[in-house]
Amino acid sequence: MTNNFGGISQSNTGSMGGGQQAATGNHNKQTMSNQADTSAGEQLSQQQVLQLLTELKQSINESEIPVEIKEEATTYLSAARKAIEKEEPNKERAKINLEGVAEELEKASKVAGTGITLFTKVKPILLKVVGWLGVLTTGS
Repeated sequence: MTNNFGGISQSNTGSMGGGQQAATGNHNKQTMSNQADTSAGEQLSQQQVLQLLTELKQSINESEIPVEIKEEATTYLSAARKAIEKEEPNKERAKINLEGVAEELEKASKVAGTGITLFTKVKPILLKVVGWLGVLTTGS
């Protein structure tokens, strides 16, 4: 039997997708984790997450993105908020709805220049909330 000293080192931190890779060799390593930076690395409370969603809604409402996109984004946001407000938050439902918010805001950034500024402004809020949910969902 021969030793194969080639190998693969793979790391995936904080992205929505994940994957597996198999290879032959003696020095293969694969690491995956989902995490988002919260302020000072602390865990947010449910109330803090709800406050962040309020800030997000206010930013969307004050923006100059097209009305149809604004309405769609706030509909997703309201559904996410309802899922989080429960005594036992439905994090999966909230995650799905926050993905909808992110998609609408990305759509707005392609339609109007102001949407780019809005998405840049709210992306840190989305990252904190999805960090609390335990899953990272937003793209670039």
